[in-house]
Amino acid sequence: MSYNIKRNQFYVEFRFCYCIYAYIMKVYLYLLTVLSLLISLSFATEQGAPTKTKPHPVHGNDPSLVTYADGTVRGLVFDKHRTFYGLPYAKPPVGDLRWQNPLPPNVWEDIRNATYERDGCPQECNLASFACPVQGTNEDCLFLNVFTPISNTTSLKPVYVFIPGGAFTDGSADVPLYDGKHFAEAGIVLVTINYRLGILGFLGNEDINLSGNYGFLDQIAALHWVRNHISAFGGDPDQVSLGGQSAGAMSVVGHLISPLSNDLFQSVIVESSPTSLGFKTIQEAKDNYAIFSRKVKCTTFQCLKDLSAAEITKIQNEMRQTLNLTNPIGTITQWTPVIDGPVIPSQPLDAFEQGNFNHVPVILGENVDEGDVFVYPFFKLKLAKIIYNQIVNTIFRKYSSEIKNQVLDLYPGVSLPGDNRPILARLLNDLLFKCPNRYMARALSKNGDMTYLYRYTHVNSFNGSLPFCHTSACHGDELPYVFNSYDLIGFNVSVEEREMAANISNYWYNFIENGDPNLGAETPVGWPRYIQNDKALNAIKLRVKIRMTNLDNISEGCDLFDELDKATENLHFYYFGKKIDFHFNVPCFE
Repeated sequence: MSYNIKRNQFYVEFRFCYCIYAYIMKVYLYLLTVLSLLISLSFATEQGAPTKTKPHPVHGNDPSLVTYADGTVRGLVFDKHRTFYGLPYAKPPVGDLRWQNPLPPNVWEDIRNATYERDGCPQECNLASFACPVQGTNEDCLFLNVFTPISNTTSLKPVYVFIPGGAFTDGSADVPLYDGKHFAEAGIVLVTINYRLGILGFLGNEDINLSGNYGFLDQIAALHWVRNHISAFGGDPDQVSLGGQSAGAMSVVGHLISPLSNDLFQSVIVESSPTSLGFKTIQEAKDNYAIFSRKVKCTTFQCLKDLSAAEITKIQNEMRQTLNLTNPIGTITQWTPVIDGPVIPSQPLDAFEQGNFNHVPVILGENVDEGDVFVYPFFKLKLAKIIYNQIVNTIFRKYSSEIKNQVLDLYPGVSLPGDNRPILARLLNDLLFKCPNRYMARALSKNGDMTYLYRYTHVNSFNGSLPFCHTSACHGDELPYVFNSYDLIGFNVSVEEREMAANISNYWYNFIENGDPNLGAETPVGWPRYIQNDKALNAIKLRVKIRMTNLDNISEGCDLFDELDKATENLHFYYFGKKIDFHFNVPCFE
């Protein structure tokens, strides 16, 4: 979305009511659209129990070959690690298996070629090129990749399963950003997974037995594959860490509260999860199903099954322009897991507050300028105070004028010629990332779980792919340093940044191997366990010179939002009103 608005038009008096109304409605849609960018089971009972692979060495003198219960695969062999691309963990979800729970993959007799990346799941990828599928997209996409150390010992290695982000509608495991070379060379088996996205992954309607959790169940199927087969690749199925970023991190949060994910992992890493957005309710899923059906003019489920993947992803993008004043976030970020009971029992923050989650060690954190990526691409020029105030009123529409004024006091706008984009970015950062993370960390530590909180604050020394992030620590900026993949994606990092990447990676490696970021490889400073205390050093700042800090007394806004959370069913995103359709082609300010 872009606005053809001349700079001096922000300074004029708003004399014409229609244009005010039209622009404010654009602001509604701006808010919904930017937030939608956030949102990067065991096998079904009827599928039967898959065969479990027993540990055994590779084929004689040919380390490129591995045999497990499904068949033999040939991968790539490097000096210190091996890579196996495109290992199927479920049957292709096509034809009659579209919108069905994942089933065990077909076995094969010949040697399967695992030397190249496979297709990503259907999407119209809106991410940076290095985070989009390399080979294109296809509904036959339920593959995972394994990066494993070359070792002279038979001892099994710790495993890290990583779920890519992309708002539950974009992203892929088959991208250079998530290359696992450095994890493998550090003695860790990295597994990256694809899962069904958007409508194909999260279409729900309980009236016709559509759970809406197919993409989430894919992830659990991949975790079962790891439990059953990773030993053939040198991984320890009893030492699995689960991690993700953005929507991938929100998926990890879902696995923390899902009873079907219990015992499938022993620790988790949650990078920049917008947990406060929550998951869809059964009714919201049914509403989305009805909207989708009307858009494609289908009156039967068979009609939906007959649509092509391209037709579905096209409608999926069109639906992002539908405004629902009852729950606008639910309208635009439509395709998330569904709170159905057996798979997702409740909203995550409710589950954490009540102690209803899988108790494992947790690394949890966010980047200091997460909000920038959800503001500057949409407001190219300065943001006037009147528009900023309207955005705040929109976010907190359900609440009293007193609450709205408290928010504006804590996040005050500035009059022209000042610019309100920085304060809006800070508000979104607190609302979606920083404050929910503190809320979650407090709940986890209260229940006695080992919790390690971080904030990533480093600003890149080079100009990356997003120009508005040249002076910020933006959403996703930590990933090239966690994976040490900066060279592969063309980032010209400094010597100091390479050292920082090694330090950050060592914290991750230590945690994956030992459940504690301080045990194992050398790190620059100790990472304190989080405790709720506004004076203690209870967290860490990830930057070139890493240091301990306090992330408890971080924002009066967080104190206010915590109280609002306790007073509402699902945080800040419930508005009064009725569903309407509204699009961007308003002939005003041309």
